[in-house]
Amino acid sequence: MDYRLRLYCQIDGVDYYDWTVCFQDSSYLNDFIESGKNVAVIGADIVNRFEEENCKYLDDNFVPKHGSSIHLVSGCPVGIADVRKNYTLKRKPDDGECNVFSPFNGSWRIIWNSAYAIIPSKRTIVLSNQNRWDNSGLDIEHMILHFFPEEAKTNELVPVMIYKKDIALFFTVIQEEWLMLLKGELKKPCISYKKLEFKTDNEVNQDILYLVYKTGIQRYNEEAKKAFHIQLCALNEHNWRDYPGTISILLSQLLRPRRGQYCLDDLGSPSRLPKAVKEMMSHCRHTYLPFKSQEDLAMAQKLIKYIVDIPDDMQFSSIDKIIEKFREKCVDIECFYRLFDNIVKFRPKAFKENES
Repeated sequence: MDYRLRLYCQIDGVDYYDWTVCFQDSSYLNDFIESGKNVAVIGADIVNRFEEENCKYLDDNFVPKHGSSIHLVSGCPVGIADVRKNYTLKRKPDDGECNVFSPFNGSWRIIWNSAYAIIPSKRTIVLSNQNRWDNSGLDIEHMILHFFPEEAKTNELVPVMIYKKDIALFFTVIQEEWLMLLKGELKKPCISYKKLEFKTDNEVNQDILYLVYKTGIQRYNEEAKKAFHIQLCALNEHNWRDYPGTISILLSQLLRPRRGQYCLDDLGSPSRLPKAVKEMMSHCRHTYLPFKSQEDLAMAQKLIKYIVDIPDDMQFSSIDKIIEKFREKCVDIECFYRLFDNIVKFRPKAFKENES
């Protein structure tokens, strides 16, 4: 199947933006294109930059005022309801004070090729589909003739630069805003979603954290699952972004997978969870995050002591006793080491008659 798609790539420092790429590929791509989606071919280096948290194409200095109008490019991990509470959304690019992007997380598929030709007069790059394992494909010279039979006869394609090597290209479905960003067509500042500020009067506290924990460790059934999801959404309504260390301990350690079927198992399948908690899960679920403040650290200490039943005024304990408390609650002892300084005092035991 023949394809002519929009191309955005860089070769030897030269931009080939809004060019056309001609190639042959398997027929299922045709269904992909006919679905009406915005398909484009992107160079591998650009793909990598689009996926970076600190994308080089974005403005790292501009910060929109809280409550101002913004255009939010689709794909933001923050729930749309959270964004609406803090900013006014505009539907079209450049209609707000800035355009807000998130790392591109769409699917990419590589276009296999063995050689390519640059044809400036046609603003086109042609790919060969012949490879070292299969000689049934067309080499680059025959591919040029295949796509431009008449022009090749009349020398309308001169000059043609032929390179007998592959080029790393991917096709994907992509928002038009990304292509406008790439071409410099957006006039308002373009920033990362991390520049947005989310304010709430709901302060994270031990009660909401414990409710998430308590409902998460319940045996799985529809009612228990619903209660767990409700508590996760309730936590999302609080200022959890000010407590990244505490939330990461809650989601990655206290609610870690267990044997048997528990509500917390839904955390391992984001598609099962409410969209409102998508950002919180992606940010805090898989790793320990550093504490943001003394308040963050103190909240985590308070939560752990409450769950494993360590009295607030307890300052001394045996190693065995601490380990046993954590084991009973299925909490990793690493949480203790991370949250509390400790020291072991060696005191020789005294011999007792008839003691085994």
